[in-house]
Amino acid sequence: MSVEEKVDAGKSAKDVFSFALHEAEGLSKEISKHFWTRLGTMINSKLKDATEAPEPKAITDDQARNLGKLVIPKGKHKGKTLNDIPIDYLEWVADNWTCQIGEAVRKYIESPGVRAERR
Repeated sequence: MSVEEKVDAGKSAKDVFSFALHEAEGLSKEISKHFWTRLGTMINSKLKDATEAPEPKAITDDQARNLGKLVIPKGKHKGKTLNDIPIDYLEWVADNWTCQIGEAVRKYIESPGVRAERR
């Protein structure tokens, strides 16, 4: 197995580096520099791929209808359901609340069915 294959296979950093050290033994200074630079680039690419957030999944219209029954627990519209709150306030909640409710509101207002009905 090559170093590239170990990186692609998601081997641990310890496995990759111990293998790479073994592979780099006896290489000239210039080739060794190229080898380590290439390895660093491969690892950085894999790390970038691993840390990119996946696209949030869109919710169905049925799920949006259920979310519309969610009651806001605080703020100006405390005690009201999402269906009864103005869309501009819901957009503010989605942008400013970092809790699960903020994320739920974001999914609700981005639902195609809700956008069609409320805009």
